Amino acid sequence: LKNLWAADRFDNGLTEWLITEQGFEPEKILRADLWIRDLASEGKLAGAGVMIINPPWQLEEKLLALLPWLAETLAQGDGYGWRLDGGLTEEDVEEVED
Repeated sequence: LKNLWAADRFDNGLTEWLITEQGFEPEKILRADLWIRDLASEGKLAGAGVMIINPPWQLEEKLLALLPWLAETLAQGDGYGWRLDGGLTEEDVEEVED
């Protein structure tokens, strides 16, 4: 990750394809991102993200407990963070199309 806006566009495009072309339900798509430094910093990537299709039972709850601790533990200065989105919605996808 270097830019959340670009990551959102990619994630929403992937979600749209998964829903419209592959027939997945939005509730079966989970996005988890973690970054350890300010996303606007020059140089190396600041973090990584993953899209999980049909996540195992309770994975979202476990990531919700783990990601804040992991971000703080791995932090390299200010600007670290995380996000977890369960089930990107049709509205998320439509925002990219506009």
